[in-house]
Amino acid sequence: MPHLELLDWEDRISMPNSMFNAFACSSIQHLKLFRVAIEEEFEIELPVALAHRGWPLRTLHLELHWRIPSDNTGKISTGDADVQCLDIEGRQPPNFANLQDLDLGHWIATDSSTLDLLLCAKPQSRLKVLDVNTEVTAVRAEFFQRCGAIPSLETFVWSAFNLPADHNLSFLSSNPQLLKLSIPYAHPPEVLDQRILPLLSQSFRQLKSLSLTWEADYIAETALEQIGTLGNLEQLSLSAGEQFGWRHNWVINHRTMRRHLGNLEHLRKLAFQRDSYKIASGDAESYYENQYRVELLFDSEEGNAGDREDLAELSLVQRLQHRWEEQHRKRILLEADRYVRLLPKLEWLYFGQIPMGVTESAGTEARRKAVPLSPERDDCYTLLGTMFGR
Repeated sequence: MPHLELLDWEDRISMPNSMFNAFACSSIQHLKLFRVAIEEEFEIELPVALAHRGWPLRTLHLELHWRIPSDNTGKISTGDADVQCLDIEGRQPPNFANLQDLDLGHWIATDSSTLDLLLCAKPQSRLKVLDVNTEVTAVRAEFFQRCGAIPSLETFVWSAFNLPADHNLSFLSSNPQLLKLSIPYAHPPEVLDQRILPLLSQSFRQLKSLSLTWEADYIAETALEQIGTLGNLEQLSLSAGEQFGWRHNWVINHRTMRRHLGNLEHLRKLAFQRDSYKIASGDAESYYENQYRVELLFDSEEGNAGDREDLAELSLVQRLQHRWEEQHRKRILLEADRYVRLLPKLEWLYFGQIPMGVTESAGTEARRKAVPLSPERDDCYTLLGTMFGR
């Protein structure tokens, strides 16, 4: 297949070394080897004629697993139970002069020499997107403390866990040219409110996209004030509280949000994840789960005859759920309309687990309003990760 450009290989059957050699000799530009099993260490061998030509590879997703774990597992495996190391061991350093997008992942360890090659933190670097947990190993943490500026870097997804309040922010502070910053995992207010947000509000004048998650079940007003000073933001994602499971304990205050985010006149996309709401009875943590409260029973005197006829065919639980969803959607759209009126460029919103767009009504009194983009609630996990992350 001389014209093959993309290969996504996800078969766990062990491949012979010749297959890897064939990949390197091919015309493939985008290669994904996802959890492919290997049984021994080996080096790619290229014919002399091809060795000088080079490989036209543009993107590489590499996850290799040892078929039989042992004490002698090799140096380029990313399996949880394997030796997790990538280094060049004194060999001729590879050339990553055109590297633009790098995801180092959580489980692969690298020595300083390899990190220097991959990041190429020099004026000639072309790296635009970096997704990394800087704290995987002490070696990696120390490297990023001294790495300094990467002038070409535009997107930084800082996938670190449990940053302490006194964490070294030298790498972040050295790159105020960033256009997009995402810190996807939850961190305490001592880190976000007192360290990261002051840094952003003081130095990051070009920032267009920001995504932050609070470990606490609230976002302080002082934090929102600082976000409100980031006048070039075009998209913003905020979250707080429990990040997994059914519990949603961030009872969001939309009025306070609008008071401070109303200053972001360029904002086009706004997302609040894991938000919850007060209810007449019960616990806000179970807002999305407890949809069958008695006070939401469908009243036969409400709605039109068609509604009553349709709902008559439903079970009691289904009727309760239907009414809850109906009331929830109205509640969310009402709040969304207030954001739309306040922010003139807003075109997409997400909260209450409802993705929403913005339309302009026709007629003499034309006005912009929020409209749901999905018939059902949706956690939009992949969409939000792509939009605000890589």
